[in-house]
Amino acid sequence: MLRRPGRSVVLIDEIDKADIDFPNDLLRELEEKTFIIEELDESQLTKEDRRQGFRRTYRAQEPPIVVITSNDEKELPDAFLRRCVFHYIEFPSRQRLVEIVRVNTKGLDLDERLVELAVDRFRELSGLEDFRKTPATSELIDWVKILHYWGVQSDDLAGRSDLTRLPDWRVLFKHQQDVTAVERHAPTEPETAP
Repeated sequence: MLRRPGRSVVLIDEIDKADIDFPNDLLRELEEKTFIIEELDESQLTKEDRRQGFRRTYRAQEPPIVVITSNDEKELPDAFLRRCVFHYIEFPSRQRLVEIVRVNTKGLDLDERLVELAVDRFRELSGLEDFRKTPATSELIDWVKILHYWGVQSDDLAGRSDLTRLPDWRVLFKHQQDVTAVERHAPTEPETAP
């Protein structure tokens, strides 16, 4: 926390979605070790707030540790990138995806086979090409929840070569052009029910 003595940690999520000037503005803030909370109106602070250390402008006693995430949707300035240490996070493995879904669906009494088959089908769909936005882990979790709420059985996900015949698969995509990309991969022969 900025009000506490010692080193702080600042998380800036998805910096590539911020205004174009934000990375350069952030460099100035970090260099000066001063942070201004624009939303805070000094006149609204009570004496107790001030006693506890609340204020609009904070000067860090030590440089903060800054963790920044980016989805690489927009180029960041070279001057900003030179000051960064990069750590790339690989997309989760199949087993890790299963674990992530389980953790994020606790209390739903999910069929384990349904989760594993949903992860397998998700990986097949994600492996197709020409997406504007490839489905992410959050879409997988939402899809599994929808499958559960609609009472989809694990057999409904098994043995499907035509991915467009999977139940509610469209919820994995945010853009119509991605739905169309999946539909282009559908076999020309209709799939018969098992």
